[in-house]
Amino acid sequence: RDIVLRGYRDVAQLHASIKVERGGKLLIERKEGPIVVNEKEVQSARLELDDVVKVGSAKFLYGYFG
Repeated sequence: RDIVLRGYRDVAQLHASIKVERGGKLLIERKEGPIVVNEKEVQSARLELDDVVKVGSAKFLYGYFG
């Protein structure tokens, strides 16, 4: 599934991807532009519940929603 972030500045069409692994979800940068997790710029990060993720000018909370 895709997460579409329309209307946000500095978000590339394929800015990042999330890879599902045994240890959880891994966020991986795919294009130019920063990815920030919990106020730290990263190229990749293992996501944990309640992480604050910023992609370009879009900012959201990572979690599980049923």
